[in-house]
Amino acid sequence: MKKRIGIKILVFAFILVTGFFAYRKLPVKFINDVNISSDTIKQDLGVPIEVTSVLKAKLVEKISYMGTLQPKDTMQAAAGIPGEILEIYIEEGEYVKKGQTVAKLEDENIIAKRNTLQAKIDTIEFNLIYLRDQGEKYRILFESNAISKADYDKVSHEAGMVEMQLKELYAQRDEIAVSLKDTVVTAPMSGVVREVNYNPGDLAVMGKPMATIDDVSKLIIKVNISESDLKDIKVGTPVLLEIPGIKDKTAAKVTKVLPSVNPKTRIGEVEIEIKRWDKDHLVIIGASIEAEFIKRSVHDALIVPQGALKQLASGSVLYRIEGEYVREVPVETGIKSNNQVQIVNGLAENDKVAISNIDKLYDGAKVYVFEGEEP
Repeated sequence: MKKRIGIKILVFAFILVTGFFAYRKLPVKFINDVNISSDTIKQDLGVPIEVTSVLKAKLVEKISYMGTLQPKDTMQAAAGIPGEILEIYIEEGEYVKKGQTVAKLEDENIIAKRNTLQAKIDTIEFNLIYLRDQGEKYRILFESNAISKADYDKVSHEAGMVEMQLKELYAQRDEIAVSLKDTVVTAPMSGVVREVNYNPGDLAVMGKPMATIDDVSKLIIKVNISESDLKDIKVGTPVLLEIPGIKDKTAAKVTKVLPSVNPKTRIGEVEIEIKRWDKDHLVIIGASIEAEFIKRSVHDALIVPQGALKQLASGSVLYRIEGEYVREVPVETGIKSNNQVQIVNGLAENDKVAISNIDKLYDGAKVYVFEGEEP
């Protein structure tokens, strides 16, 4: 019994050893047959690609810059004479009308001078009336040969001197009137007070404005633009403005392009004039405004994703799907916007083009369409 079991074990061991050496002698091709079949299948399908259709749509080419909001017109209310400030009647941010009183200067000394001068004028005017009356009497006497010409000329001369003195006093009175008027500082135009530079009790200095007033009925946005983009901006170029506090973008146009650029920074400046968009909306002078300049726009443009293009030495090409293959099509491109590019010629609407694995494609390459990432 034990002998039979031993024989069986020896036979089993022989079979295992024989099978191992037989396996080692099998061809590698037979062992890897499954893998070769998989590669062959993949090779038969071609290059995996994603596909899109050529569509018609409006394409807008824009450039964006930040600008600064400023009033179109700014004026300063200033005192015409130096003097102590008695009252300030305005505050920063307040809306004022043209001619409205801004501040009042001390005027007691000026009024005193005016009263003294007026009293002197009154006296001299009375004397002039007397001398003119005397002159008329002397004229009659002279014509009647009752007095000499020297006596008549003396009275006439005195009257003339008084008249000259009176004219000088009148001129002084006019100057005092102007000074008195200058003690009341008024707004030179209607607008919003940007800043007030004095307080009551300060001494007003000529040359330093009392207040700065901005006309907010018309506003401008000044935008600095690089020289390379400035060539595409002209008076009338459409602009979309993104204004803080306003939900929708505001449409406007370029109203001025300055004729020079900074020689160091190579930056130029354009202005966009707009009317005040909302009387209840707070106008913040100096606020940053995003401006989108519409360089060009095309209605019904044939568009494809920019990633569908391949750049060759001869120019741009796309790969149009023709059954299981692609055809390399030279194309002329137009404007670009938001990763979309206009195809001017070379394709038609609803043509199918490859948009992935572009670098692996060539004219006549076999392809298959997949969804998701390449396996």
